[in-house]
Amino acid sequence: MSIDLYAVLHENNNCFTKKNKDNIPTTSGVYGWFYPLKLPPKNSIQHDLKKFIKEMQLVYNYDAMCEGVPVKELTSKLNWENVKIKIELELTDKSSEDEENKRREFIENCTDDEYLQFQIIMMKSSLLLPPLYIGKAKNLYERYKEHLSNSQFKTRYSKYADINKLKPINDLIFMCYKTNSISREDKPESEIIIENLLMQIIRPRYSKK
Repeated sequence: MSIDLYAVLHENNNCFTKKNKDNIPTTSGVYGWFYPLKLPPKNSIQHDLKKFIKEMQLVYNYDAMCEGVPVKELTSKLNWENVKIKIELELTDKSSEDEENKRREFIENCTDDEYLQFQIIMMKSSLLLPPLYIGKAKNLYERYKEHLSNSQFKTRYSKYADINKLKPINDLIFMCYKTNSISREDKPESEIIIENLLMQIIRPRYSKK
């Protein structure tokens, strides 16, 4: 048995995908883009969780200032020479052999229904991840469409995703909250305050400070 894993996210009224994008509010608000924890079918040869972990590490191994893998070069001057040091964030899988074996055994022993429930839980857990990008909008629906057609986030993410074979931007999850209920003309726009606060706390990878 198989289901549309994106559909399980629609139980959350603030969560939108390409399947229910027309329901995105047209009011002001704040939003975030999330990467889906979408496991392949059980019978797929790609169900190796080690590859899945690497994919997720690649998603977050990004720095908006570097426009790619976080790299910093430092130069120190000596008497006769300059010394250049390159620092790069390295991807490492901390899984032990025992953990890998337990994961493999778990999947092999799952019934089809149990594996489906595993997929659903993982997909819903996408919203436990840090958002890739945080923004604000006067019209959330229009902003969603802008991101898919032409935006700084699309440019940054799509370029990196193409290189690393990540999911395209239209497969990402759009989570939003309306702010029109607390906005007034005689005070700063609430979405600006909320966006700034969220960015300072979360520090999303694909947003520039």
